[in-house]
Amino acid sequence: MEPDQSTGEQPTESSAADADADAADAQAGSQDASANETQPKLSEDSPQAKRLAYVHDADDVIASEQPRYEEGQQCTNCQLYQGTPDDEWAGCPLFAGKLVKGTGWCNAYAPRSG
Repeated sequence: MEPDQSTGEQPTESSAADADADAADAQAGSQDASANETQPKLSEDSPQAKRLAYVHDADDVIASEQPRYEEGQQCTNCQLYQGTPDDEWAGCPLFAGKLVKGTGWCNAYAPRSG
């Protein structure tokens, strides 16, 4: 291993491993982003979406028909949402191979901890 030019120190095996892990994380993140661009968006009319009362916009939930719904709940703050709070669309394990909208909601909503 070559010394670090800025400090003159020899890199350690753990720093090399950390760099490899960071590169793998970055690659996985870019794969996730590209997967989000290629996966189809879930249709509110699909049978599975209907079974779970999924809507693209939580503001459209009729609370009297969905007693589990509470104001402020949406996919981006659900623990099942596989994106970041800034992602407009991301995966959800309940709808494999499809993207759900960040502002969406379904009756399997589970609040994200933390």
